[in-house]
Amino acid sequence: MARTWIDRCRKDHKLCSRTSELWYPTRLLHIDRRTQKVRLIVSKSHSLTDPYITLSHRWEKNIPVKLQSSTIAQFQTEIVTSSLTQAFQDAITIAHHLGFNYLWIDALCIEQDGDEVDWNIESQNMDRVYSNAFLNLSATMASTGEEPLLLDRLSGPLQPSGTKLFNSTRENYYIMDSQMWSDEIDDAPLNQRAWVFQERFLARRILHFGPRQLAWECHECEALEMFPDGLYQFSTLLSMTKSRTYNILSRPPQETHGTETGIETGKFVDGYHNLVHNYSRCHLTRSKDKLIAFLGIPKSIQKTRVDTYIAGVWNRTLPFDLAWYCYDIERCNLSVSKVSFQAPSWSWASASGPVNFPEVSNDVKKIFITNWMFVQQSTQTKDYFIDKTSIRLQGFLYRWNGWTDIYLIFRSSSFTSIERRCFHAEDQR
Repeated sequence: MARTWIDRCRKDHKLCSRTSELWYPTRLLHIDRRTQKVRLIVSKSHSLTDPYITLSHRWEKNIPVKLQSSTIAQFQTEIVTSSLTQAFQDAITIAHHLGFNYLWIDALCIEQDGDEVDWNIESQNMDRVYSNAFLNLSATMASTGEEPLLLDRLSGPLQPSGTKLFNSTRENYYIMDSQMWSDEIDDAPLNQRAWVFQERFLARRILHFGPRQLAWECHECEALEMFPDGLYQFSTLLSMTKSRTYNILSRPPQETHGTETGIETGKFVDGYHNLVHNYSRCHLTRSKDKLIAFLGIPKSIQKTRVDTYIAGVWNRTLPFDLAWYCYDIERCNLSVSKVSFQAPSWSWASASGPVNFPEVSNDVKKIFITNWMFVQQSTQTKDYFIDKTSIRLQGFLYRWNGWTDIYLIFRSSSFTSIERRCFHAEDQR
C-alpha cells in the first residue's frame, strides 16, 4: 500500500513534486543497500543526488543511543542498529524496503550535547529538513517514545460496513465514522506535540503508522488503508488537512493591481489563525521553544507570500493577529518574566495555553488601527523571533461598554511590566 501511494503521488501530484530544492541536511544516515549497515555521513562531503526521508517520533526521556561529540566518530564508522530504540530500527528497515538509502533522524543527526551549540544551529533549518525530504515517516500513535512503528495490529475490520436501505433502488450503502481522520490522525498522541506539528506542516508527504492501519497525507490527498484511493470530503470537513492548509497558506495569493484582495486576506487570516489555534493546543516540554518550534511554518509561508513575520504575527495582517485571546486567562499563564521569557507579551506565543481569534469576515468594514510599525530594540537575533521588539500603534479609542463576542486586546510591554488597552467597537460591522 505504501509503495502504491508513493508511486501515485510521484506520478500524478504536481504540487508535491514542485515544492522541493536540491538540498540536504548537514548529516544523514546512510543505509547500505546490500548489507543494511548504517553509518552517519556529512552531506557536503558526498556528491548526493538520491532523495532522503525523515522520521517524526516521540522523544523518550532517556534515548539510549544518540549523537554526541563523543560518539560522532563511531557513528561515522557504523551505528549498531540493535542498540537503537525500536522506532529507529523500524524506520531504518522501512526506508530500506521502500528503496531509500538516506534517512534523517534528529537524535542521530544533530549533536545532543548539553551546551546545545549544534542544536541551536540545526534547529534553524527544520523548515528545509522536512520540506525537502521526499517522505516523512510518522510514529503517529506513539505516546511514550517506546512504541515501534511496526505494531501488531489491533483487531477490527478495515472495510466500511455495508448495509441496504428499505425500499431503496440502490443496492449498496456504506456506513463510516465521519470522525475517522480525526481519531486516526489529528487527535493521535504524536500529533499533539508542538515540534511534530511543524514537521507535519512542512513535510510534502507523510506515511502515518497507526494501531489499526496506515494513513497517507500529502499536498493533494489524504487516504487510509480503508479508503486507499482517498477519503470522502465529509470525513475531513472539521480537519485542517495538509491539502487544505497548503491551498490556503502556501499558494501565492491572488492580487488585483498589486494588492491582495480582501477575500484572499480573509482566507489567509482565518487559515493562519486556525493553524495557530491548533498549535497552541499542542504540548511543549520547554516553554522557551514556543516560537522556534513554530519557526519553520512562517519561513515556508514566506516562500510564496511577501510579508514581514515577527514573533508569531504578520505585518500585513497585524490588526487581526493581535486580536488573540484565551478563554481562561488564569490557565493561559502569560509569560512576562525576565527569567522565563518565551515571546513578546503582544504575541499569542506569550501564552502557555490554547489561544483563539475572532472570526474574520470577508466584508470587514472597519479596522480601528490606522497605522502600525515594529520597533526593533535589538538586531542580535533573527527577525523571526526577536525578543525585544515592540509595536507602535495609532488608531481610534472607543468607549468600553462591556465585552461582546469579538474584542481586541493589544499589548505593548517590556520585560518587567505589561500595559493593556482594550479597543472596543460599538459597531463592529
